[in-house]
Amino acid sequence: MSTMKHFRSSRFLRLVVLPLTLLAFIPACQGWVGVKTAPGVGEALPNPARLTLKDGRQLELEGATIVADTILGWRRGEPRVPADTDLQRVRVALDDVQKIEHRGTDAGATAVLIGSILVVGTLASVVFFEGLFSQAFADQ
Repeated sequence: MSTMKHFRSSRFLRLVVLPLTLLAFIPACQGWVGVKTAPGVGEALPNPARLTLKDGRQLELEGATIVADTILGWRRGEPRVPADTDLQRVRVALDDVQKIEHRGTDAGATAVLIGSILVVGTLASVVFFEGLFSQAFADQ
């Protein structure tokens, strides 16, 4: 293989294959993240908020607020349809809630993604330069 053909295949790898592969990992950075501080009475929860109840059930609420000892919010009906008319008012006692989460960036998954990018980039560079140098010496 000539140096130019090797460069073209490496360029294709760098410009097309690697970015498409890395795009697959982007959702790994987002997920349900625990609320760091317990919201006080009258405070709105992040939107959407996911409540994990002590019995293991999970509820995803929109527009949730803490009122006295209760969380009030709106839950989409089953099945989920985009119309606003399928929202149901929900009340959950704070004593029944084990965990409150919101959509956010998962620091661990983001660190793994960045580490993976560095490793793949380093390996791609090594493969490219190894092929380039081996061709240069083979042509002599």
